[in-house]
Amino acid sequence: MLPLHGHLAPAAWAFGQGAGAGRGLGYVQTPGGALAGSMSRDVEQLRALGLLSEAVSAGPCFGAELEAISVTGALHAAAVERGWDAIVTAPGPGILGSESRYGHGGLAALDTAHAALALGLPVLLSPRLSAGDPRERHLGLSHHTRSVLELLLAGVRVAVPTQADALWPVPQDPSTAGPIPHALAEACGDRHEPLLAAADPAGYAGSGLPRRTMGRDLAEDELFFAAPLAAGAALATLLP
Repeated sequence: MLPLHGHLAPAAWAFGQGAGAGRGLGYVQTPGGALAGSMSRDVEQLRALGLLSEAVSAGPCFGAELEAISVTGALHAAAVERGWDAIVTAPGPGILGSESRYGHGGLAALDTAHAALALGLPVLLSPRLSAGDPRERHLGLSHHTRSVLELLLAGVRVAVPTQADALWPVPQDPSTAGPIPHALAEACGDRHEPLLAAADPAGYAGSGLPRRTMGRDLAEDELFFAAPLAAGAALATLLP
């Protein structure tokens, strides 16, 4: 489960690296973005490279090659009918926001996670992290992800890049130092399970896939890309 459309390409690439040939990853576009699925250059490129099996726009979203009336329906079809090995969900391009605690497109992940859990599907969350975002609410652990973790009615796994502590924008308190930055460990608490996974920003940088987010290059905000890279790598290890 991805918080932003910008996580899709690195997550799909890392999944492909870890899962190998013949394992299909499908994408369900969830609410939270501003644009139609047909306007995603990332999806077009990932489909051309064989890194996505299919793309489905669900609920109020539209424009993908397949469309579903609800996110729950899309997840159910993906799990039992489409033949995918794994599902990745994310808003479409152009995240919506209002600078308020809950008035943002990232909160759509809450409903998506609850739908997946109700269907008996395991949930792995890719957190929104940044070491270069000029907005304090998105620096380190974004308030988007923090809100979702606070409001979830059941525990989920949270992907954590092994290098997150070293990339964190604020030096960690030595008393809380460890592989999982304190802010992320605190947000997970006792309910959510951090899952450490290696991210490969250098490999992704040479893949030819998008390496810019909100005006920043991968080299300027490696932490942002490390999160979905870790999520894709972790997802590959969870395949049966």
